[in-house]
Parts: sequence; C-alpha cells; structure tokens
Amino acid sequence: MENSTATDVEGPRGDSGAPLDTAARSASQITLTLSFEDAEALNRWMLKPSHDGALAGDDPEVRPAVMKLRNAVEHVQAIAAVRHELEQTGVPTRHLSDQQVAQLGRRISQAAPALRGAQG
Repeated sequence: MENSTATDVEGPRGDSGAPLDTAARSASQITLTLSFEDAEALNRWMLKPSHDGALAGDDPEVRPAVMKLRNAVEHVQAIAAVRHELEQTGVPTRHLSDQQVAQLGRRISQAAPALRGAQG
C-alpha cells in the first residue's frame, strides 16, 4: 500500500528500539481513557458470544483485561444508580465526588439488613 506505515508485529519495543523481553512486557502498562459510553459498548461487545459461542472472557490471556473493564463499567453504573436514587428522594449529590457517593452507597447497603427486620 502506498503511504502505509510499518506495523510492529514482533511485539513491543523499548526506548532503544530493541524488543522488550517477557519480564519487561509484563512490567509495562497501558492506560486508556474511554468515555463511559465507549467503555460500556466495548464491555458489551466483549461479553457477546462469538459465532462458536465462546466469549472473549473465556480466553485466559484476555480474561484479566475483560474483568478490569467490566469492574470499571459496573462501578460507574453503581455510582450513577446511587446518585439517581438519592436524587429521587430529594438528597442532592452534585456536591459529592464519585468516591463519596460510593462510600455512602456502601454504608446504606450495610445498614439495609437491619431495616428489613424493623418493617413489622
């Protein structure tokens, strides 16, 4: 192809251009910033069965990344759900950080079992 760039098919390389060994590769990290909508769509796609019925998460090499993404998406969804429920009851949450909302949600869920017994 004209104007195409070479793709590194041999694996990642260090600053010197030399291929990274296995230990260096496992110590390397990549950070991606995705919108919530993109992360949610990617999560749904990775959990969707392929034509043979397999899931991306079934692959042991991919499973840790799939689980990290899934946990991150579920965490954001949970915070949004707690915010929504609090707002519906008249409790403003705009001034609370996501971490504060998560902590409040945990405290409420820990207190909830005691409320079940008091409904009589």
